[in-house]
Amino acid sequence: MIILDQALLNSNTPIQVSTENNSVFNQQTKRFTGINVEHRFSEDFILGGTFLNLKERPITQKSTYGFEPINNTIVGANFIYNTQVPFLTRMVNKLPNIDTDVESSISLRGELAYLFPGSPAGDDFEGQASAYVDDFEGSQTSIDILSPFAWSLASVPQAFEGSGSTSNALAYNFSRAQLSWYTIDPIFYGTQRPADITDDDISDPRTRRVFIEELFPNVDLQQGQQQVINTLDLNYLPSQRGPYNYNPAAAGSNILPNPDDNWAGIMRQFSSTDFEQTNVEYIQFWVMDPFVYDPTNAGGTISINLGSISEDILKDNRKQYENGLPDDGSTTLTNATDYGKVPVNQSLVYAFDTDGAQRTNQDIGLDGLNDIEENTQFGAFGPDDPARDNYEYFLATSGDIVTRYRRYNNTQGNSPTEVTQDDRGATTLPDVEDINRDNTMNTIDSYFEYDIPVDPTRMTVATNEYIFDTKEVQTTLPNGNTIDTRWVQFRVPLSDPNREVIGGINDFRAIRFMRMYLTDFNQETLLRFGSMDLVRGDYRRYTATLEEDLDDPSDDGTVFEVEGVNIENNESRQPIPYRLPPGVEREELRTQNQNIRQNEQSLALRVCGLESEDGRSVFKNIRIDMRQYENLRMFVHAESLVNEVAIGDDELEAFIRIGIDYTDNYYEIRLPLKPTAFGTTVREEIWPEANEFNIDLSLLQEIKARVLSNPSLNISEVNFFDESTLTDATAANLNQHKYGIKGNPNFGDVRAMMIGVRNASTNDICGEVWFNEMRLSGLKNQGGYAAVMNMDANIADFASVSATGRRSTIGFGAIEQGPNERDRENITQYDVTTNLNLGQLLPEKWGVKLPFSYSIGEETITPQFDPQFEDIELETRLDNANSDAERDIIREQSEDYTMRQSVNLIGVRKERTGDSKPMPYDIENFTFSGSYNQTDQRNFEIEKFQDQSVNVGTTYNYAFPKAEVEPFKKLVGDNSYLKFLKDFNVNLLPNSFAASGNILRQYNTQKFRDLQLDTNPVDTDGDGIPDAQNITIDPLSNRNYTMNHQYAINWDITKSLQFNLSANNDRVIRSYINDDDSIDESYGIWTDFLDEGIPNSHSQQLQATYKLPLDKFPFLAFAKASYTYTADFNWQRNSQQFAQLDGIPDLGNTVQNANTHRINTTLDLDKLYKYVGLEKVKFGPVANRLVAVIIQGLETQDHQRQVQQMHRMKKIKRRRKILVIRLTTH
Repeated sequence: MIILDQALLNSNTPIQVSTENNSVFNQQTKRFTGINVEHRFSEDFILGGTFLNLKERPITQKSTYGFEPINNTIVGANFIYNTQVPFLTRMVNKLPNIDTDVESSISLRGELAYLFPGSPAGDDFEGQASAYVDDFEGSQTSIDILSPFAWSLASVPQAFEGSGSTSNALAYNFSRAQLSWYTIDPIFYGTQRPADITDDDISDPRTRRVFIEELFPNVDLQQGQQQVINTLDLNYLPSQRGPYNYNPAAAGSNILPNPDDNWAGIMRQFSSTDFEQTNVEYIQFWVMDPFVYDPTNAGGTISINLGSISEDILKDNRKQYENGLPDDGSTTLTNATDYGKVPVNQSLVYAFDTDGAQRTNQDIGLDGLNDIEENTQFGAFGPDDPARDNYEYFLATSGDIVTRYRRYNNTQGNSPTEVTQDDRGATTLPDVEDINRDNTMNTIDSYFEYDIPVDPTRMTVATNEYIFDTKEVQTTLPNGNTIDTRWVQFRVPLSDPNREVIGGINDFRAIRFMRMYLTDFNQETLLRFGSMDLVRGDYRRYTATLEEDLDDPSDDGTVFEVEGVNIENNESRQPIPYRLPPGVEREELRTQNQNIRQNEQSLALRVCGLESEDGRSVFKNIRIDMRQYENLRMFVHAESLVNEVAIGDDELEAFIRIGIDYTDNYYEIRLPLKPTAFGTTVREEIWPEANEFNIDLSLLQEIKARVLSNPSLNISEVNFFDESTLTDATAANLNQHKYGIKGNPNFGDVRAMMIGVRNASTNDICGEVWFNEMRLSGLKNQGGYAAVMNMDANIADFASVSATGRRSTIGFGAIEQGPNERDRENITQYDVTTNLNLGQLLPEKWGVKLPFSYSIGEETITPQFDPQFEDIELETRLDNANSDAERDIIREQSEDYTMRQSVNLIGVRKERTGDSKPMPYDIENFTFSGSYNQTDQRNFEIEKFQDQSVNVGTTYNYAFPKAEVEPFKKLVGDNSYLKFLKDFNVNLLPNSFAASGNILRQYNTQKFRDLQLDTNPVDTDGDGIPDAQNITIDPLSNRNYTMNHQYAINWDITKSLQFNLSANNDRVIRSYINDDDSIDESYGIWTDFLDEGIPNSHSQQLQATYKLPLDKFPFLAFAKASYTYTADFNWQRNSQQFAQLDGIPDLGNTVQNANTHRINTTLDLDKLYKYVGLEKVKFGPVANRLVAVIIQGLETQDHQRQVQQMHRMKKIKRRRKILVIRLTTH
């Protein structure tokens, strides 16, 4: 965009340019209704009215803060009035020297609009418009790690390395038992299942199909979504020798001694390894209780390792990768190990060759040996698969389903090239000792170990600290029977104090692997996992102390866990099931064919051993403005822990801390809690009204005002107020809060939010608290209006006046704006611009043009909220002022005031009158301009700001009369070869001379308001003087005074020789700097106005162009040539900054010069051909198209055939055109 009006640019008036913002994509359904009515009373008067309504339908019944749906209405009126005012013309004609018949006119335009904001009824909660700060549905999210394809055979845990050593690596593996892990293929449940699989087989608890409805009955499934849970099944046989276990005690029988001491496991990698950054807090899984259908099983332990885990599965410090083995079956380029052989070369890629013979020699397992080689080296373990690593597809063997999967995870032969419907491989990739496939085998063991007891006597919430929930369901089986199944949810906190640290790991920043192994079992056990997840949270634990006088929370033995409870997983939770809070309904995702209910979740904080007056909390960084709402509300539930001392009423407190930070500037609201009795199932009792946070945000303003007005209260400490003492209206409330404040928080800009629990009793306490549906309610849908009035008056052709007034109030905004986007201030503004043709007051014969313009504008912005205490309304603070003088000071500091003035004389000149000959000294050659701009401003931070600028300049332009001399014009005849002599000419005078000069001065000064270190100065040392003092900042000033002038001479010495000379000089005025480098503050913008200053830069350019007279000779008329010479000179003064530094030598000034030589030549071949007698051959339109195709390089096959057919006919013309293009290109 380019603004062409120079007077507007110099008027010092702010220019705003706005464009419409159209949302390209938005899922919200919107309805826009509008009507505009105009009535034309006459050609000069039009009155109009407008009605607009924009209504949005929320996507769900919960509206998130910042995305609140709107139901806004704007009602507006506008008018246009134009009229001629002849008497203004008559008045102008009474001025001296003015006689005009141009009509005068006045144009008035006005607009008024009022915004009625609203919200749709579907956005209400309990009859009030609400916006959710956090509904906690995402407070805990899961990362699924259930898939069996991500798991591999585990390396040996340190606890089972036994007697292994570098001299006997086989001993490391002596305790490895048999384990298979798998998801049962759907073919077993269909009509194409193997013939020996019956309904009784798929009704076995160990192999039956598990549906989502069984484990998660409250989950709504989308149409077409899978309804089956693909369980991860682990079949552990502690007495059976596992793969690559050459324990001599199992030779021949494959039976291991001491099954309780054996182990077997699987491991996997993580792509995201920084658990601290992602805030992973738990490992959580649902497992089918194996002791229901196998009551004789004594149980055992599931151990989980997290961290850096060795990938050396066969612990021999050698990396195995199958595709690195010789494809011919030889031992070349391999090294022998205790287990077999490994490749010598480093791995670059993990992929097999497609050749079947090569695959047979490479797909032989992690030991690098086929069955024959295994039998040769380990013959004592039987002739058939001594390593027990042969792969078997589950449809290629017989037996029940569990037996069919027993060898499915083995590595030898699991990637065949030839597959059938009943016999295929498990993978197409080679097996490697590199779980994360980064071409490096990790051998470092540094991890956390968690031991989870799986014991038939400890499978309840009361008996096992890792069990969070249980479910008992009854299922109808394919064989018609019914079965009672028990599902158990384990939740293992990563911060578990009972965890074991292996290898010196101390944090969760590099959790690359997870290993899960089973041990302590003495008989075959099958575990069926319905889910297995890493649980991460949006809220982080606050590890610092909550108060300065409290102990460091890391020093005591308090157990603190952050969890999530929800309707899909915990509807049958014991001792208290999860229920939705009163009035809360599950969100529904609307699709084309159905509405799918979403999960509903709460954040749970569990503490045990919490000391008296101590607390624990979680925090989350946010950015919200609560000033448009009346209340902050949240449901809270409290309960005692099983097997712990029950908590009484008001012994446990919940609190919310909101503010700028967590330690120095915050509000804290506490609420005593009433615990729910065990066995309660009614949601009104699980979420009692007495436990609901219902924070009156106006009381936060009240407690801040009290602290500010009471010098005895130290704002740097926490000050608490009982709700009953703040206002009589809340004294009878069921849930009495405690309101606290520290520092200068601002709930208009909440950046930190903390939720926690405190022990209000005198004893240590254990309990669990749920938080749900944190929302802002009671939307202050305050409307506002805006009005604009414009007036344009033309007083004949002598003057024009434009005036604009604008007023907008708090609450006004565009129709599409939400609650926090509308105006928060009252704005009053006016601008007046006047243009006068003062030259008309002088006699017309003088020819003087004297355009004058003056503009002035003021803008006052009065905020709704006090700029210093941004959550207190300005009117409230003015009402609480102790005197009128203080009230005036507060108002003056709070307003944002700006005043702009501008005076311009642009293009002052005298036009030529009469018939006198122009002379270089004529005043008409001069044009004068001048402008002065001033801006004054003050606001909350700046006490006074003034910016002044002056620009005064003059230009001189004179065009010399032509003085050409052609000495040979009459001496030479019409001989074409002597034309260069005949046309020779000399111009004795320059063409033109131009010069200009201007003075530009810019000066601004700025004074900040004093910094107030303490809101309440208090005499703490008894000397009678307040200790807090304000810091005064010295005023800042900036000056930029310059003077510059330019000149330029253009002289065509001959018609072939042009000469141009230009120069530019810049000077800077530094007279305001004293000899001691101090600033003379009295040196204003008008001081020594004509001071030339000192040179700052000088530049010159000389350019001469000579056109060779080739066209004057007939045989060279087709050619044109010119030569241009350019010379540049530049001088730059050195920087004064370096001269003020000690030890820096004087670098002097900078001089630069450059010159350029350029020759341009143009050949017109048409003239050349005509001169030598070649006539232009004309061809038809087809030929012309062909030539165009050749030139553009876009020939098609059809064009190419036509070119070949007409090649001879086009030869001359084609060459000609191509030649012209080449010459032009060069």
